[in-house]
Amino acid sequence: MSADDGAPLVDVLLVLLDAGGAPVAEARSDDGGRFRIDAPEAGQYMVLLDQEGFANQLSDLLTLADGATLRLDLTVEVQRVGQTGVGLDTLEGVALLQAAVADACRDQFVPGLHGILFGAIRDEATGSGIPGASASLRWREGGMGVAPSEVRAGTDEAGAYLVCDAPAARRIAVQPSVSGVEGESETVTLRAGTMMQVDLWIPLSDPSQGGNIFGRVLDTRSGNPLTGARVVLREGDRDAVTNERGVFIMRDVPSGPDVVTIEMIGYAEQEQVIQVLGGRAQEVEIRMSTRPIELPPMLVEVQPRSWFSDRAGLEDRALSGNGVIFMRDDIDDLQPRLLGDMMRHVPGAQVRTRGNIYSGSWSVQFRGASNMTNDVCNPVIWLDGIKLGNDPIMFSQVTGPELDAVEVYRGAAEVPGEFSGGDARCGVVVVWTRRGRFFGG
Repeated sequence: MSADDGAPLVDVLLVLLDAGGAPVAEARSDDGGRFRIDAPEAGQYMVLLDQEGFANQLSDLLTLADGATLRLDLTVEVQRVGQTGVGLDTLEGVALLQAAVADACRDQFVPGLHGILFGAIRDEATGSGIPGASASLRWREGGMGVAPSEVRAGTDEAGAYLVCDAPAARRIAVQPSVSGVEGESETVTLRAGTMMQVDLWIPLSDPSQGGNIFGRVLDTRSGNPLTGARVVLREGDRDAVTNERGVFIMRDVPSGPDVVTIEMIGYAEQEQVIQVLGGRAQEVEIRMSTRPIELPPMLVEVQPRSWFSDRAGLEDRALSGNGVIFMRDDIDDLQPRLLGDMMRHVPGAQVRTRGNIYSGSWSVQFRGASNMTNDVCNPVIWLDGIKLGNDPIMFSQVTGPELDAVEVYRGAAEVPGEFSGGDARCGVVVVWTRRGRFFGG
């Protein structure tokens, strides 16, 4: 019957589900709103009321004994799917609602079991959407002894996220995060067949401070770095030119939205809006096309990161031209199993292993490097700002997925002052990991 006036609902589809949610029988209501469903056997069941265009209803779990008959009255709220918790007072809300009911959800959304959760993840200071962030949904299916279930959804370039199959009738903790920075968790409960908008916030930037931009400009087709590209910030009134590695740096850029323009002879000019985050260093990768035709907007991927103070010099060392420096994109392309595998890509490096690469011995020496005693000349290893000495065992202890940047200096002439010393004659390998400091997490 209708919750509004108690009137019977005619020709409503009712589906009998077993305890696992699989349909086993169905029936339709008659002119008086009555229905009868015959269960195949005794057991536990649920009844799903499915009325097209309205919020579906799922009964509690029912226990049916052998030969028994159960009476079940269902009251249906006349409410269309999508109206619960959705704010349509802004164009942004309308756009998010349209995205939530798009074709992407149709194959994942079961009205009797799921709700749709959507919204935006924003910077607390600026209110801007954060691309590349994630919303983590956690809930428990059983008691306290059961590990919580979890689903993650990433944000698009506008900071919007969408979960098509959020579990209904569960207390769900929704936690936003990006680049290791977490925002305040929100707890929600969705009714089956409805959708809810939940915007999440992360304390990502300090608008009173400037931000640093550390970027690379690459050829779209080949992926090679572009040297001599001119990069201009419209609002920040800054410009830079990429070096031989395609790298550019802009320091202390005012916080807030800005427009970056990239120009280079032979390439189509690109223009894109970015969000400069105060007190943060940002990695920007820009790809340019040589095709002299109108292109869709350039994709700029920004991954905010609060760099350690002792790592900040990496920007300058990348521009100096000394040594061999592998950035994260280089490492992802090479896909090394271990740190030692990266040394095979260094000109002049002699790499030898004995036994299993994970438990055996490693030897890494650079051509022309020598110490005072002419003994085995192993390079000194620094790991996340900590000097570890020249024990080559570290070449098998740091795995490829942990690497974020690797600096290789093949002799005393290449070693920067911050890593120099009497033991640097054999070279220095400086390793930065993706999870922050390797020791202590």
